[in-house]
Amino acid sequence: MMLQPQVTERPLDHDRLRAAKALGFSPAVTSVLARRATAAGVEPDSLVNLSLRNLEDPSGLSDISQAAGRIAHAIAQGEVIGLETDHDVDGTSSHAVMHRALTKAFGHPEHLIRHYIGLRLHEGYGISDSLCDRILNDSPRPSLIITADNGSSDEDRIARMKAEGGIDTVVTDHHGMEDGLGPPSAFACVSPLHRESKYSDRAIAGVMVAWLLMVETRRCMITRGLLPGDAPKLGTLLDYVSVGTVADCVSLSRSQNNRIVIRAGLSQINSNRRRVCWDPLIAANQEAGGGAPIRAEDLAFKVGPRINAVGRLDDAMKAVTFFLSEEPSSASDGYDLLSTMNSERQRIERGLTEVALAMAHHQHDQGRKLFVLLLESGHAGVHGIVASRVVEAFGHPVICLSPHAGNPDLLAGSCRSVPGFDMREALSRIANHRPNLLTKFGGHPGAAGLTLPRDHAQEFIELSEVLARPMMSGATLGPVLEHDGDLDPNEISTNLVNELSSLEPFGREFEPPVFRSVMKVATLRSMGAEGKHWQLGVEAGVGGTIRGVWFGAGTEPPAEEGQAYAFLYTPSINHWKGYQNLQVVIRGIDPSI
Repeated sequence: MMLQPQVTERPLDHDRLRAAKALGFSPAVTSVLARRATAAGVEPDSLVNLSLRNLEDPSGLSDISQAAGRIAHAIAQGEVIGLETDHDVDGTSSHAVMHRALTKAFGHPEHLIRHYIGLRLHEGYGISDSLCDRILNDSPRPSLIITADNGSSDEDRIARMKAEGGIDTVVTDHHGMEDGLGPPSAFACVSPLHRESKYSDRAIAGVMVAWLLMVETRRCMITRGLLPGDAPKLGTLLDYVSVGTVADCVSLSRSQNNRIVIRAGLSQINSNRRRVCWDPLIAANQEAGGGAPIRAEDLAFKVGPRINAVGRLDDAMKAVTFFLSEEPSSASDGYDLLSTMNSERQRIERGLTEVALAMAHHQHDQGRKLFVLLLESGHAGVHGIVASRVVEAFGHPVICLSPHAGNPDLLAGSCRSVPGFDMREALSRIANHRPNLLTKFGGHPGAAGLTLPRDHAQEFIELSEVLARPMMSGATLGPVLEHDGDLDPNEISTNLVNELSSLEPFGREFEPPVFRSVMKVATLRSMGAEGKHWQLGVEAGVGGTIRGVWFGAGTEPPAEEGQAYAFLYTPSINHWKGYQNLQVVIRGIDPSI
């Protein structure tokens, strides 16, 4: 049911190629670096010069001085501070960052901190009416709320908390704001997307905004004499920042700041002085036959799904508790709980994805550009993942709608987009064209969410296509498999893999390198319980036959023994029971060669 991807070569700017050559890499790695810099419109050295000294100063963020001053005052006066964050990895890691900063670095007592995360299935996203009720009725009630990864579109509830409870709200967020100014009732709105922000990097994650505010608060407290000048810096919290940044799929090419904090955070996670919450991840990696250090892809595919699962299906505070574990036993129990929830999430997702792919195929045949999939038996906790699976298969922007768990008269929607199509702007145009159609919406160009009355569903499906089509002119539609040029098979080596690893972290907009080489298939056999994965022996020049693995290629053989193909692949090292073997992870075949 998946469409065959269009194979394209990543563009290469010759000026950037010359700049990359000056950095001293081999020709193959130089080409990869130059192509990534070309696509991002940045200089190659910004992608590899990842010292913490190169982090942008946070003082340019909107309202950050006012926000830091308010937090410092609350600490000095012994106020009750409430932390309110989103329920995904970005939000829960933000929660951990702020809690650790307030308690460990700034000395604010634990009993003067209150925790609030909306229950996704019943309360939805952001500061909902229900969550607002919880805050106002809490005892002790906070006099200051600090948000992270949400709050930009919650003016009504922020105003209510101020009017009914005298609560000041400091918003930290990285989502788009309709007027560019944030909630007028907030005490401060700290965001790189704020109209008055002078911070140049608009691609940082919500957890980094929260961390930068804590950094500025430390500076403010030192200035006011509330902390000594040599008070510990907050770089020790970058393990949390790295997890939230990787999992939120922000750009790893256009943002040097993102690359810096991920590199630093991974170093902490892999060190002997790491937090106990990372021990189960490392133990699981070793048990699976690994031994390789934790990389960004491990945060993306092993930690991220587990943290997201508990927020999607249950209570995200359990993820925060895991992050804040002090004892190995509690970390191990927390990791087991997250793994169990993730298994349940996978079970639900598999069934819904099959239904969604069939619906998407029908809409593709109808010629729709924006797929809107109404999953009547869907699950609001996983339809964002389902939307991502459909985008991977068809390369079209997707909106998945499911019944709202907290209100049968509403539908909840998760949106995922493709390069060149701004999903949040599309929702904004729909809301402006038909003001009462959507109950709520928000998000990024690449991912967004919404709620709408169930009886408006058909009108939304029809109107979304009409308003979205004019926005598609710059979009890349259809699945695309990009590669970094041709590579002589004789160059596939352990040394090449090690040199490529110096370009990490890999992630969104800085994907692992993919090369193209013509190689003959010597052996072929299926792998896995369902036979959907394949192991190939491919002849790689004078180096002989090396192992190739092709995950998710299907139950039918993807190639024939004795035949040569233009394989698209990523060189890697397979770690198994203490042994390391060179292999290529096959991504596809270029049929044009």
